[in-house]
Amino acid sequence: MNYDIIKRMIDSEVQNLDPEISIADGTIVNLIISGCAVAIAGLYGYSENIGRKPFPDLCLAPDLIRWAIIKGVEFNELTSEDELRRKVLLAFRVPASGGDLQSWRDAIEKALNALGEFETRYSIFENARARGIGSVDIVLGHNSSAVSAVRSEVESMRPLGAADTKVTTSIRRDVEIRIDTLGFVDSTAVSNEVIERFGGLGDMPGSDLFRSVIEAIAVRYGASNAIMFWRNTGDTEWNEGTCEALKMFDGLDSVYQHLIVTDCFVRVGQN
Repeated sequence: MNYDIIKRMIDSEVQNLDPEISIADGTIVNLIISGCAVAIAGLYGYSENIGRKPFPDLCLAPDLIRWAIIKGVEFNELTSEDELRRKVLLAFRVPASGGDLQSWRDAIEKALNALGEFETRYSIFENARARGIGSVDIVLGHNSSAVSAVRSEVESMRPLGAADTKVTTSIRRDVEIRIDTLGFVDSTAVSNEVIERFGGLGDMPGSDLFRSVIEAIAVRYGASNAIMFWRNTGDTEWNEGTCEALKMFDGLDSVYQHLIVTDCFVRVGQN
């Protein structure tokens, strides 16, 4: 309850007691009422702040930081208040050993950030097929050197229900893309965006090069129609449609491919 509301309430009560009393600005009565309203508003504000402290969704920033420290939530000076509040609330809803997807991500990213591998791509797969129910594969990008650090961080989290955990790097597989288009297409822009998104670091290891995504890039740059083809670098034959990142299982071992687009050809008027 703020000062203005409290002041009006006291004004009303005083006039109800004696309508002849003047509460106009500058009068002694008005000064007394104002002083009382300030004090009461301060008490309300203090009690409201006290009431917010136990609740991470309502507390002020200093108390939110305290909750983050208590719950072991990672943050730094660049972490926004909204992001920190989201992480703290998640820590309350799901214990660190809960085995939920966000717990896995937090553990992986903590290890990667400690090594400075901020841009390393990774994927998480349930691998009941190879090692049984509750087993999980963490697959890092083909050029990552963080396997042991990620494994150590995940094991320290000790997620409940995880029968077996494997951390590995993916196998690089170079792919060329061809897009046959119709319409007035900015072929250079299409090629550059495909390479920027799927070359270099590639997409997530173990994920496919989806036909719909790449064809949509061409349409955005003017194509009235687009058809995607792909081939492994060094091959001669083109294949139409989505290029799948093969997942291969051999007993307890599993191998995931990391598709990297090395070149993108755009042929206008070839659809």
